[in-house]
Amino acid sequence: MLARLLDRRKLTVQELAGRAGLTNVEEVRAVLAGETPGEGLLRCFATALGFHAVDLFILAGLEVPDDMAPLDTAASRWVPYVVMDAVHLPAAGRRELLKLIRGLPQEERYSRFVPKRLAPLAGGPGSWAIRMLQYRNLDWMGMVASSM
Repeated sequence: MLARLLDRRKLTVQELAGRAGLTNVEEVRAVLAGETPGEGLLRCFATALGFHAVDLFILAGLEVPDDMAPLDTAASRWVPYVVMDAVHLPAAGRRELLKLIRGLPQEERYSRFVPKRLAPLAGGPGSWAIRMLQYRNLDWMGMVASSM
């Protein structure tokens, strides 16, 4: 998958290593050869490729670290309502709302986030996309509302 990303972005191994702040190009080559990247390396790749790190963990089939999980899983029930109201705002209003949401104080994590099972989906692009959305605190209804 990394090889496809590099090809799509028209990046060389050396360019990716440079953007990721790596001094050892062999770390990138090892992943291209099939070695499983570590947590730190995936975080560096995410920054270098312009991805959310959680998405690269999902694409790599690795467990997502707790610090990347939603803090308040109960918040997902409010997302569809916010999205349905936000679509009626002008672009400037949506930007202001997003700024407000991002500026809200973060609370302590009270429980471990566990993404819901994706049965009958089992691997592949569909399940990857759904897991990525779950880590953005979107449940099924939130996924529908956010696609409107």
